[in-house]
Amino acid sequence: MKKIILISLSLIISFFFLELFLRYIGFKNFTLYYPSNYYGYYHQPNQNFLSRFDKKISFDNLGNRNSKENNINNSEIFFLGDSVTYGGSIVTNNETFAFIISERLNKKYLNISANGWGIPNIINFIEFHNLYKSNSVYILTCISDCFTRNLRRSEQNFFFKNNSKFALINFYKFIIFKINQFNYLPDLSGKTAAEVKEKELYTIKDNILTIDYSVKKLASFNQNLKKINSRLIFVYSPNINYIKSVLSYDTLGLETIYKKYREEILNKVNENDIETINILEYFDEKTIYNFGKFYIDSVHLTKDGHRLYSKILSKLIYE
Repeated sequence: MKKIILISLSLIISFFFLELFLRYIGFKNFTLYYPSNYYGYYHQPNQNFLSRFDKKISFDNLGNRNSKENNINNSEIFFLGDSVTYGGSIVTNNETFAFIISERLNKKYLNISANGWGIPNIINFIEFHNLYKSNSVYILTCISDCFTRNLRRSEQNFFFKNNSKFALINFYKFIIFKINQFNYLPDLSGKTAAEVKEKELYTIKDNILTIDYSVKKLASFNQNLKKINSRLIFVYSPNINYIKSVLSYDTLGLETIYKKYREEILNKVNENDIETINILEYFDEKTIYNFGKFYIDSVHLTKDGHRLYSKILSKLIYE
C-alpha cells in the first residue's frame, strides 16, 4: 500500500511539473479559430489573452488583429497576408509592422491576416465581409507559399476551437494532430530516383498552376480596388534561403526551388499591372549581413524585423 501511495504521489508531482513546463512553453492558451466554407477559417472574434512571454494578443469583432475601435468606416490602411503580417505570438499587437506603420502615418488600420492563409482565403474573406473601402491602401505581404496554398481549410492546420484549462490536454491535442499530419506526407521509401524526380515535377506543375490561379484572383481584386480609387501594393517577403543566396551562404542549394516559384510569382504579378515591392531590395548591406536579428525562423519576423518592415514600407507607401 505504501508503495502504491509513493508511486501515485510521484506521478502527481511529475504531472504537476510537466503542466507548469507546458504552460511556460506556450500550451496554456492558443488563438481560437472557427471554420468557414467560403474563406477557410479565421480567428474567433473578441479574444484577449497573454501568450508566451506575456505577449498581448487581441482581436476585434471580425477576428482581425487590431484595436476594436478600428473598423471599415474609420480605417484607411488594410494590411493583408498570412502569418508574416499576423505576427504570431512572438510580438504583441502593438509590435506588428501593421500597427507601427499606422502610428507613423497617423491612420487607422485593419490587420486582415491569419496563419497559413493563401491568396483565395484573403480575398474571399474581404468579399464575404464586404471590406472594400474607397480611397484606401491595401498592403498584401506574403511569402511564396501564400501563392501555392490555394484555399486553405482549418483541418489542414493545427487550430483550436476551444482551450482546455490544462496545458497537458492542449499538448495531447497537438501531438495527435502532428501524428495525423505525418500520415498524409508522401511516402518515398523504396522509390527509385526517377520516381522521386517524377513526383517532384508533378508537385512543381501543381504549384505553378496554383500560382497562376492565385495571381489571376489577385489581379481581379486589384481591378475592383481601382474602381473605387483604392490602391493595392503586393510586398514580397523573402525567406532565409533567399537572403543566404544573396550572401552566397546557401551551400546546400536550398534556394533553387524557391527561386523558381519567386520568379513565377513576380513575373505574373507584373504582367497583371499589380504594384509590387520585393522588400529584400530595400535592405541595406548592414541589414542583409545581420539578417538573423530580424527573423525568428526561416520566414517569420522578430520584433526588430517588424520595426524594419515598418520603416521601409512607411516610406514606400506614400513616397
